[in-house]
Amino acid sequence: MHLRNETSSTATSRIGGRRRHCFLGGVGLSLRADTAAQEWDLTPTEAISFITRIGEYVQSDEGRAAGGLACPTTLQIAGGEPFSDPDALDTIIDCALHNLMRPEVTTLIRWVVTYDHASALLARFKGKLNPLSVYVTQCDIDRYGLQSLIMLVDAAHALDMNINVHCGMAPGMPFPREVLAIEGLNARTSIIRSFPMFSSSDVDVTSEGTCGLLLPEPPRYRRCADMMGFLIASNGDVYPCSRSYGIPELRLGSMRQNSVSELVSRALNSDQLQRLSTDGPGHLYAACKGSEVSSYLRSGYVDTCDFHRHALTEPAFAPILARTEHAYSNRPAHVVGPFNILAS
Repeated sequence: MHLRNETSSTATSRIGGRRRHCFLGGVGLSLRADTAAQEWDLTPTEAISFITRIGEYVQSDEGRAAGGLACPTTLQIAGGEPFSDPDALDTIIDCALHNLMRPEVTTLIRWVVTYDHASALLARFKGKLNPLSVYVTQCDIDRYGLQSLIMLVDAAHALDMNINVHCGMAPGMPFPREVLAIEGLNARTSIIRSFPMFSSSDVDVTSEGTCGLLLPEPPRYRRCADMMGFLIASNGDVYPCSRSYGIPELRLGSMRQNSVSELVSRALNSDQLQRLSTDGPGHLYAACKGSEVSSYLRSGYVDTCDFHRHALTEPAFAPILARTEHAYSNRPAHVVGPFNILAS
C-alpha cells in the first residue's frame, strides 16, 4: 500500500490572518495493512472515532497554535478495498467533511465489472470525493484487463471526479505502458505516477537485468518534508510517513492509547524527525559509510527511503545511528532554528 502525503510546504493553517506552515502534511487512514483482500481490518466505528478526534484537535486552540497539522487537511483513505463497503465508506467520508477534512480514496480496479456498476457506485460520492486515486500494476492489467481501468476512469470523469493513477513497478513487473494510451486520461487533466514496490533486499544485484534498478547511493539531499504526514495504520499505530510502517523507531504511538495532542507533540519534539524533514537521511548514510560497519551497506538502494528502512532494521548500524542522533540533539541551540515559522 502506498499513501500519498500532502507536502508540508502546502499544508498550512491560518492564525491571525497569517499562514503557518505545518510540520505534518495530510492524514492517512489505512483500512487494511495490505491489498491482498478487500475486507477492512479497521472497523468503521473506530475509523470515525479517529477522524472525529483529529478534527477536534486541529480545530482547537491548541492544535492551531502547535502547527503540527493543517486545518483543513486532507484525509487519504487506502488499504484493502475502500469501496468494498460503500455504506461504511460513505459514513466515514461524511465524518471527514464534517471535521473539515478533504477526503481522497485510493482504489483498485478488481471490483470494476461494468461501466454502469462503476458509475452507480461512484455517483454516491459525487461532490464528496475528489480526486480519486487508482493503484494499478501490470499484473492487475493482465488479470483484470485494461478495460476495467478505462471504465473506472470514464465513470469518474462523467461525474467530474479527477483521477490520479499510481503505477507500481518491481523486477519482472514493468510500468504498465498501456495506461499512457487511455484516451480518458489524456483528454482530461490527470496525474500518472510510478513508484517502486520493492526494496534493495528483493533485488539480485548480480543480475544484469535487475542491478540497474538500484541507485549506487541514495540522494544525499532528498529531504523528507514532502513525505511527512499523520498516518494511521489499520491497528491504530501512527507513523510520520507511509514508508515507516512497522519501524518501531519511527512509531509515534497509537490512536488507541494516546491522544492526538500527544502524538502530534511527539512528532514536533522529535529531533530525529526535524532533521529528516529538513535534510533527509543522507547524513545517516554518510555516517554508516564512514564507519567500521560500512560493509553492511548494500551495493545499491531503490531510493532514500529504502536505505533508511535498511539502516533502522540492520542491528550493526544501531550504534552509528545513535551516535549521530545524539550529536544532533546536543547541537548548540543557534545551529538549527525552529521548524514552524509564521509567514505572511
